[in-house]
Amino acid sequence: MKTLLLTILLIGFCLCQAQSQEYPGVVGTIGLDFLNKIKDSYFWGHLMSEVNNLQIDDMHEGKLKFHSIRLETSTPSSDNLQILFDAQNDGLRLIIRNLSAKMTGKWRFKKAFVKIKGHAEIKGEFDEIAITLGFKTQDKEGYKIPAVYAKAVNIEMDKHKWKGSFGHNVINEIGNLILKIFRGKGVKLIRNKVTHELQNKVPDLLNVEIKKAIEIEAPLAPWLSMNIATVSPIKVTADSLSLPLNGTIFIPGSSINTKHNVTDLKLNMTNSKNDVLLTVSNYVFYTFAESLNQYDFEYDLDSDGYQIHIMVPRNKDSISITNTEKGLHVVANGVCTLANLQTSFDVKISGDLSFNFTNGDKDHMFYLNPTIDKESLDISTSNVQFVRQKLGLRLLTPIFDPMIEYFLQKLELKTIPVKKVKDFPFVLNHSSTEFNPSFMSVSLDV
Repeated sequence: MKTLLLTILLIGFCLCQAQSQEYPGVVGTIGLDFLNKIKDSYFWGHLMSEVNNLQIDDMHEGKLKFHSIRLETSTPSSDNLQILFDAQNDGLRLIIRNLSAKMTGKWRFKKAFVKIKGHAEIKGEFDEIAITLGFKTQDKEGYKIPAVYAKAVNIEMDKHKWKGSFGHNVINEIGNLILKIFRGKGVKLIRNKVTHELQNKVPDLLNVEIKKAIEIEAPLAPWLSMNIATVSPIKVTADSLSLPLNGTIFIPGSSINTKHNVTDLKLNMTNSKNDVLLTVSNYVFYTFAESLNQYDFEYDLDSDGYQIHIMVPRNKDSISITNTEKGLHVVANGVCTLANLQTSFDVKISGDLSFNFTNGDKDHMFYLNPTIDKESLDISTSNVQFVRQKLGLRLLTPIFDPMIEYFLQKLELKTIPVKKVKDFPFVLNHSSTEFNPSFMSVSLDV
């Protein structure tokens, strides 16, 4: 869970929540392969810590008392842990199989004038310990984030496979009596104790980790923020888990805009072939453009001896971004200055922007490669000023439109490296991106 949310954070598609939003702007879907890659870090340790070194209540049978009892488990490989999606319970099922354990304690036998005492050790294994985790939400800073709770715990153990060791001087009758106590009251006490620990402590530990991992307003850039609060319940199918996230991008310190309609991104999507599938609605790009329009942007080009300066001013209509089948269609309105010619004019530039991911390396999780579809570029100019004299454009359009398009054809966007981080030490191995007018989807294998 924690890594799943950090993954979406790092890729930058999980964005801010507006409390009144009905549908998610982003749906992050993960498969079983991904969960099994993170089970060492985020599941195994918490489970093992709660079924190891447990204090068990004293047991009595006639004149025999078995006391100071502790249950200890081995620390096998996490290969003993299986994680399954439980669609019926809308949750996760965690199963530990063939877990070796031993129960140690002291015994005391008293009858008439006879008093004997000693130590006992009973060894065996749990055939299966299973916990089903359901999903709910918890509060953080006035928003909702994911949380888990225990829906069911099941423990399978064959009491006849547990064997005792009671020391060399113990008569068989006492040893058999201790085993009789264990196989009767003892098994019931162990089941109750392990069930109690798993039901009450494991979810709390996981929820603390989730709460620490999620920053409600996480920065995409120093001037751009996102919030990864959830907007509706997590959906679980037979082969995937889907996280519904809001998707609003906003400027730090500003109010969150909720006026855009959000398309319903269906949560019954399956994801059996990829570790992570991100589905991003148009709503995200609407709010991204709205945030960009609160800043001035300036670009300098030097091509064929011409010094070109393009400025996109702060204005609610300066930039728009929408989905198309070819990529993100971006429209920008600004002012272009040709320093050599002492000429400036208004310019409207539109085109399709796509991107792909390059596999990571020892230092980087992945590389993001943005690409402009040069054939989609469309340029229109107006309001030409030449040596501070405003001129009509009709006669000059055949000059400046192709000139700006020529310079933009040479523009190459830089690759963006994304470094590895402690909480997500994986490297991207494969990816694919799909665009359509309603949403964009990105599939990632790590």
